[in-house]
Amino acid sequence: MASFKLTAVRPFPMSHVKRLAKLSASACFISILLACGGGNSTSDMVGPITPDSTTPPTGISTPTERVPLIITPGAYTSTISGKDWVTILMRSQQGSGSTSQFLSLYYNTADPDIFSGSGLIAGVESAALAKVMLFQNTLSSVRIGTGTVSKTSATSLQANLSFPATGSELAKSIAVSANMPAAYQYNLAPTQTSIQGTWQGRWSYGMGSSDNFSLFISSQGLVTTSLTFQQDCRITQSTLLPNFDGTNLFAWNLVIPNATLCSFKSQTLTGVAFVTASPVAGKTQRLYAAAISPDGRGVSFKADR
Repeated sequence: MASFKLTAVRPFPMSHVKRLAKLSASACFISILLACGGGNSTSDMVGPITPDSTTPPTGISTPTERVPLIITPGAYTSTISGKDWVTILMRSQQGSGSTSQFLSLYYNTADPDIFSGSGLIAGVESAALAKVMLFQNTLSSVRIGTGTVSKTSATSLQANLSFPATGSELAKSIAVSANMPAAYQYNLAPTQTSIQGTWQGRWSYGMGSSDNFSLFISSQGLVTTSLTFQQDCRITQSTLLPNFDGTNLFAWNLVIPNATLCSFKSQTLTGVAFVTASPVAGKTQRLYAAAISPDGRGVSFKADR
């Protein structure tokens, strides 16, 4: 059987017990002061604890720098109250500070109102338009206004146009956001073969229109027709050629010679055109084209084939 030896334990000195009690009380008092503030502000005792600014807390993402949206030349389409709206931006000069031509067709009826302007548009996020004009369908006069364009997404463009009241015309304001048509690639240069051949559609010129109007575009981009409009307006020296900057647009130029009854007589019109998918059953291509004179009056052409 194992044996056990009892050893006497020396009593803990009373002086040590009293000393420990005092230390314990002091520690408790300090703890209370830290927890409750002890009547002083925390800045009197310890500085605020801040996280390391170089390392974000776990689960919190750091803000990313916003990438600016850049206006790109091309075609944009939308609807206003179910009516088609078409905007075309085309560079008109080479160089980083180039101006762009702004043209919009609003098909409030079968024949569109033509909005036009220009400005340092391409390559910025928003821009003011200079010399904003409105050539309303069925009216021979041109209204002058103001406008801006801005990029709202990678494929959409916002246009804000305002025209003050003049005479019998009420003030007019339009704000519309348009998107590039489906399958339309603005930076894919068009080929002449995509537009050449015969197109038959609606020719509009403000004071009237001609349905079943035919244009023939050659492989060299020459535009010809045997038809006239507004009695004796003829189209001469007309070309539709891919624009110089490689965007998916055609530059359109035409001369209308002197005539007796033609309101466009002796005018040179400049504008733009593009080809997109046709929404008409049995057709594959749609051509939109518009050109204006220096005073803002214009013609337009829409055809499917």
